[in-house]
Amino acid sequence: MLKRVRILLGALAIVLLGVVSGGSAAQATTGSDLGNVGVLSAEVCTGNAGLDYSVCVIVRGTGLHVDYIGLTRHTNVAAYAPWTDYGKISIGNNIYYYQSTYVTGQRTQRIEVGTNVGLDFADGMQVCGNWNGWPGKRPCATIHS
Repeated sequence: MLKRVRILLGALAIVLLGVVSGGSAAQATTGSDLGNVGVLSAEVCTGNAGLDYSVCVIVRGTGLHVDYIGLTRHTNVAAYAPWTDYGKISIGNNIYYYQSTYVTGQRTQRIEVGTNVGLDFADGMQVCGNWNGWPGKRPCATIHS
């Protein structure tokens, strides 16, 4: 019952967050349809997916204009799979914030969550993301002209 309440509250928070921040629904994708909005500007990762895990933050856009932000997770450790978690991405000091819904992944599967942004940001601003269950694995990319 408690888990169901948490999921319902989490879903409500995501809906409200999407309305406030202009975010769109989470995308759980694999393969060639990863983050297909805009030009790939940066993909910064922590870890090593071939050995154990990787977490990557993806930014698509041109110059200071950000079209899309995404966060991926890939694990090759049987003990970590299957997993269920949600991703969090921020631009600047939470000037723009996105939180995905819960997604589930399997061993060796690369999962991506993200949202369309369509805004300009200041030169040098950081885009950082992490999965809630892996807070210390937080890659960052820098927006620049």
